[in-house]
Amino acid sequence: MTGYYVLNTEKLSEAETRLAVKRLLAGEEGTGTLPENMTLLTLKNASAVPEALANATNLTVNALDYEDYKAARDAGEYDLLYLAVSLDYPDEAVLLHWFASASESNYAKYNSEEFDEMLSKIDTETEESARIGLVKGAMQLLAEEAVLLPQEGGSLTIFAPTGEKDEENAGLCVLAACEKYDILITGDLSQNEEYRLLSQNELRGIELLVAGHHGAATSTSDALLAQTGARTVILSVGADNSYGHPAAQTLARIQNAGAAIYRTDEMGTIVIRGGN
Repeated sequence: MTGYYVLNTEKLSEAETRLAVKRLLAGEEGTGTLPENMTLLTLKNASAVPEALANATNLTVNALDYEDYKAARDAGEYDLLYLAVSLDYPDEAVLLHWFASASESNYAKYNSEEFDEMLSKIDTETEESARIGLVKGAMQLLAEEAVLLPQEGGSLTIFAPTGEKDEENAGLCVLAACEKYDILITGDLSQNEEYRLLSQNELRGIELLVAGHHGAATSTSDALLAQTGARTVILSVGADNSYGHPAAQTLARIQNAGAAIYRTDEMGTIVIRGGN
């Protein structure tokens, strides 16, 4: 069983609130202020609501059959949507709609007529096996175009470039997540573009950050360090490079944030391994 947790962000407008609820849904310890009352919409055969969430707020749970659930979801009257998705009962279209061209949540700026046409067919298909095939095809298209990369035991989120060709901001930003360990790589993003990335995505609780632009003064802002809360920062930088990387200002910002620093110019190749 694969779990997707989807929040109605118009109802839960505060980022801290959404983050607290997400953590409780994932069975983690919640931090932050929760609403006194919350209504959750789910499917009849979905996994049970985590006890931590049920105990944290005055929670009303409405468990509906799929068609009723879909109609209620589209009406947008619920604070929270809770999905347990499998191929037996596919509702991955909720996730897929985040990448629709006209979707306000399409932070990936993905634009594909083929994909949008697939979504239209998924939304109108009533025969379950046919719908499963369409959902699989749409997921595969996202994977082939490196928009959504499912990983066993983890996930990769690729954020769309914000700059034009040949600009420093034209590179990809990647968030790699495996269980409770997250790594954020921002490429050569400038501090202004870091602010934009932070405003559009809930990048908190990041364990490891790769410093932007090899530690240049124009990247790895105080805001990025503070919001991600990274406890470890890696600087990929050549020894005695002609650019003077990493900049003293960048090192000072990282040290002031209380993060440990690892540098390739001093340590050589740095390997990150998971384990018990």
